[in-house]
Amino acid sequence: MKHDFWTPVIVVAAALLVVLMGGCTGKATQKDEKSAHVDVTVEVGDKPLNLSVYIDLSDRLIKQPGAVPQMENDTAIINCVFEFFLDRCKKNILKNEDHFQVFFYPVPTHSNINLIAKSLNLDLGKAGATMKKKAVKEFQNTYKENLETIYTSTMNSKKWVGSDIWGFFSNKKVDQLCIKDGYRNVLVILTDGYLFYEPNKIKQGNQYSYILPQTLNNPKSSLIVKRGGLEELEVLMLEISPKSPTERERMTQILSDWFSQMGVQKFVVNEADVSANTEAVITNFLKG
Repeated sequence: MKHDFWTPVIVVAAALLVVLMGGCTGKATQKDEKSAHVDVTVEVGDKPLNLSVYIDLSDRLIKQPGAVPQMENDTAIINCVFEFFLDRCKKNILKNEDHFQVFFYPVPTHSNINLIAKSLNLDLGKAGATMKKKAVKEFQNTYKENLETIYTSTMNSKKWVGSDIWGFFSNKKVDQLCIKDGYRNVLVILTDGYLFYEPNKIKQGNQYSYILPQTLNNPKSSLIVKRGGLEELEVLMLEISPKSPTERERMTQILSDWFSQMGVQKFVVNEADVSANTEAVITNFLKG
């Protein structure tokens, strides 16, 4: 009697268990399909890359005897950034619309540096499908030589115009040169972090258009924020060289606050380091 009583109960319980398991399996499958769909959408909707490198051509290029020349550090960084760009180009060169450029602001007035700067601009979005490979190859063959010319010409002339990074953002020049609709816009800035350009020297209480040791010593100092709307720009600032640990903390905080208040949602402010560490920072940022 006991056996006869429990048999139908067991059968019903087993049936219910099968139904429940089937329901869970169905939900898991829907979730997996949804995840797969998201992955595909992200891959298909991948934006072309607009990658810019801003070189600070101030007297930071002259370093203490025995140190690695700043020109050497900078060119290694630019080569690393360009290699990332080049790897993207190789994946589908015929359809690639990526853009890579190296520039400086303000432009020095000496020699033919402005003409050389134009040769450091590779826009595959403007090149026909059959010309893309040729354009990349020609750029690859000449850009290192052109970079060297710019650095040596600047150092030999010793006409340090300073670096108007604050003005570049504040007067919206960055929008014109570094932001394209429909692109992932990334700006890499090579600077020691001491922003200063005499014609654009402004002080408003504890707010400044520049960063110098004396402003870093002011615990209330900050950079003047004149604009917003930079949500479509990513900024990687490299090679900052504060003179002390105290200045490093203040400099990083001031620059980070400035980018954040202008609307930049993704940025990194990184101190000068050995090339292997800097390359890791670059790769992680660009892959992100």
